[in-house]
Amino acid sequence: MDESGNFHFIRGDSVQYVGVAKTSGGNVTADIEGITPLGYAFADGSVHGTGSLSGTIAARKTITSTTQFKTDLGSANSGTLNLTFDALYNRASALSTLSGNFTNTANNVVVTVGTNGSLFSQDAVSGCVLNGTASTINANFNLYKVQFDFANCAGTSSALNGLDFTGVATLDNTVTPERIIVGATAISGNRKYSVVLQLNRT
Repeated sequence: MDESGNFHFIRGDSVQYVGVAKTSGGNVTADIEGITPLGYAFADGSVHGTGSLSGTIAARKTITSTTQFKTDLGSANSGTLNLTFDALYNRASALSTLSGNFTNTANNVVVTVGTNGSLFSQDAVSGCVLNGTASTINANFNLYKVQFDFANCAGTSSALNGLDFTGVATLDNTVTPERIIVGATAISGNRKYSVVLQLNRT
């Protein structure tokens, strides 16, 4: 979540929950969209849903909240979301820090991040070519804005061709090798798409 409240929550199965959190005193609320990655769905077959979050926030410490969520096919559930601030966010950001070659852990494709923030990769299996840019949001914090699109994708991945993905990335140096975690979404007509990337520095 950035300083303006824009958030991308990523589940272990790469489902993204996105929205903008609003705070007032110690309270926090948000409208949420849940978006599954291409080829996956919620239990009822939906690939999208909406919901809400409400609770309390202690700045730079915790968020304690309850959630309500309903898929587009009508399955509803409620739960709790308890988050703890990660000091990794306090790491300064710069394109020179982010730049380098990284390997996508899902398909072993190399993603190159240029010193100017350019993004490029080419997957010999799916044919997908990724082009885009990364930029700093606030140099004091470890969160980057990313924008990219795909071209030349074949098979089921062809649904991604021409989509404009936007989202955020963070650089995690608490693990070896250092990694970039990206969460981004795109829209085509009435359909929304989710892409989550974990990229290990090579």
